[in-house]
Amino acid sequence: MKLVYKEDYSFKIIVLSLSPDNSPKRCRLGLEVGDVFEFEYGCPGGFCPESLVVVLPLISMVRDGNENLIYPHNEFCCPDGVVTFRLEAIRSKT
Repeated sequence: MKLVYKEDYSFKIIVLSLSPDNSPKRCRLGLEVGDVFEFEYGCPGGFCPESLVVVLPLISMVRDGNENLIYPHNEFCCPDGVVTFRLEAIRSKT
């Protein structure tokens, strides 16, 4: 596969906390505080598919030029309410 489209943004998703005691056993994937997922367009390897559904609208807002709309609301929870993440958008240097 050859990527032919230069993305304007890359993204970083960071695990901030796991309710209620930060234990990885609370997450079905075993995510831990401090885990980081970096990606551009493709789905980040090892990231929770249910949480991806939650964050995709935020990523789309950034790609559509509305980066400021996600801040300061760049934190989101997984659908189970166990894992809290932070989304960071990094504008690519052209």
